[in-house]
Amino acid sequence: VRENVHGGIRWIKDHLLRELPGQEPSKLLNHAATNKQRRPSKIFHYDGNIDFSVKRKFEAPMAWETEWSQMPEAAQTKGPKVDYTKHDYHYPPVHESPPERYPFLEPMKELFRRWPQDSLDDPPSPFVEQLQHFDFSDEAQRAMAVKYRNAELPFKVYNVPELQAAGTKWTDAYLANNFDTPDSLYKLRKVPRSKGNCQESHDNFFAFFTPMGWTFNKMGPPPFRSNDWTFQKWADHAHYADSVGLSFDQ
Repeated sequence: VRENVHGGIRWIKDHLLRELPGQEPSKLLNHAATNKQRRPSKIFHYDGNIDFSVKRKFEAPMAWETEWSQMPEAAQTKGPKVDYTKHDYHYPPVHESPPERYPFLEPMKELFRRWPQDSLDDPPSPFVEQLQHFDFSDEAQRAMAVKYRNAELPFKVYNVPELQAAGTKWTDAYLANNFDTPDSLYKLRKVPRSKGNCQESHDNFFAFFTPMGWTFNKMGPPPFRSNDWTFQKWADHAHYADSVGLSFDQ
């Protein structure tokens, strides 16, 4: 993680792997279903917080920080490869009431086939949306959205004034001021300080896990750890990743 080096394969349960040559898939499934060792253990192996968090505040600058500080301003403000606010989308026709069999579902493997998880900067164009989109500024469409909400069906709304205002207000400088300002100054303002948390991982693979049930000697490092980066440092790294086109495994 320190030098943005590929972390390699870390951990995976063997019953989730493809079958070996000459091995029947059904045997793997039966093994996973019947092996008592696959069931949650009643004995927890909690090792404290030290292995699930890392302190980097007093470490020497990482390689990317030096490179970022030497970049010209034009490179630092380059922005992401894909601006999803301006991407080409294809939206379904607006339906006042939920159509039959809505929402339209498909296997996840089909989504990954069109848009691999390691190619986030290469989305399909146009991107075909399946969910209904309603204009919040249109009273009639707001009423339609209420029908979908009452039916507990997913949908999206746009042109929401509060969200548009937040998009304008929430600059990096504004967020850094609210997340990174010392507690002592917030006590003078009598305003509660915002709380945030930065997480780091070897790659872009995300997995939920329970620290109480994680055993380092068998499973290795957890999928992610929390560090003590400030919001500004996190934002700088995000802009750096956009500028250099950081690979998904770095």
